[in-house]
Amino acid sequence: MLSKKLTRLIASAASNAARIGSPSTDLVHVLFSMCDDDDACAELAAMKVDPAVLRRVLTAHLESRPARGRTEETMTLSPLVVLVLE
Repeated sequence: MLSKKLTRLIASAASNAARIGSPSTDLVHVLFSMCDDDDACAELAAMKVDPAVLRRVLTAHLESRPARGRTEETMTLSPLVVLVLE
């Protein structure tokens, strides 16, 4: 069972993915959403990762991807995200 915080993070990632037209929620969307979460930012900073820099890099990466649009209303997780969550 996922914690409430992780569930909110995944929901935020799915929302961001849908907003930019990604067909599924991938780890890049999860990382992007982590940059907006105070607890996750603290963990990133503890690993010497600057959340602001990470966000800029991920934004550039996501903007370079072609928007394909979702074909369904439900949240679709990439196989790698599902594997990580298991």
